[in-house]
Amino acid sequence: MLICAATGNAGKLKEIRRILEAQGHTVKSQKELGITLEPEETGTTFAENALIKARAICEAAGLPALADDSGLAVDALDGAPGVYSARYCGRHGDDEANNDKLLAALSGVEEGGRGAKFVSAVCFYLPGGRQLTVLGECPGRVGFARAGTNGFGYDPLFIPDEVGLPGGGKAPNAEGRSYAQLEDWEKDAISHRGVAMAKLDKELPAFLAAGEGAGAPITAIDENLGFEQDYKRDGDRVTRTLRLKNIQRRKFYMLTSKQRAALRKAANGLDPVFQVGKGEIDEALIKSTADCLAARELIKMRVLETSVYSAKEASALLAEQTGAEVVQVIGSKFVLFLKKKKESRFEDILK
Repeated sequence: MLICAATGNAGKLKEIRRILEAQGHTVKSQKELGITLEPEETGTTFAENALIKARAICEAAGLPALADDSGLAVDALDGAPGVYSARYCGRHGDDEANNDKLLAALSGVEEGGRGAKFVSAVCFYLPGGRQLTVLGECPGRVGFARAGTNGFGYDPLFIPDEVGLPGGGKAPNAEGRSYAQLEDWEKDAISHRGVAMAKLDKELPAFLAAGEGAGAPITAIDENLGFEQDYKRDGDRVTRTLRLKNIQRRKFYMLTSKQRAALRKAANGLDPVFQVGKGEIDEALIKSTADCLAARELIKMRVLETSVYSAKEASALLAEQTGAEVVQVIGSKFVLFLKKKKESRFEDILK
């Protein structure tokens, strides 16, 4: 799945990309997608801020978006810096000044009173408005001085209770090393963001399946989704065909060879936004495709080897259901196009 990481923080992006790509996803930063939007974080909790960012970037990109809001919560400071971790000193992203202020705030506090935890809220937001938020924590304490260079933010001051072991598992942090002194593989097993990502990876299939109506009887279709359905019986097999209701099919032109060539060229650098797997093309995939087309106009998709559809069949079906035009089918990939009524960025191509 192609996911837009809603962050401009290089350290967070590196960690998010390492974790998600290990799970088989493709991650593009909002900068790589040309999105300069910086949503204002007005939430009072990490979860609220993660949702604000994920929703805004999803709507701008027309892609599933993942946003993280994380920070340090110190027991002796009643949870501060908390959601203000990145701007604790009054300036956003000044790690040195933030660490200096934290040390000053804990001046005179003995080791036993310096308990703290890193907290991460990760929000996965789909075009159409469905979202899944998970939380992860890494308990530890705040040290008395900076140590280590493999990290960012408060990593040089934070001493986790545990560290990761080679091949998996955790062990007590007997040496009292800071987060910035750990190797990446030692962090992955205990990382607050890693814990949240592991929860996301575990819960995401059920979340997506719930949106697809997985497990529901074929007669129990939510009519509020705006779909019509037909059934065709062949012996014991029942095939369901879905169509979007009230969609304005734009048979306003047939693409000329010149227009099609220009759109193919524009699609060359695109990554597939969705995959057609072994299940049927259902209302969830159709709606996600329609939402993505509405936002991006030109999209690329891929059909997996396990799918019952060929790329040609899948492209034709999705084009029919969404009102799009099939621009190209090549191998397991295909390109769909649906021009916006107003302010289309492809206006010059289609003249």
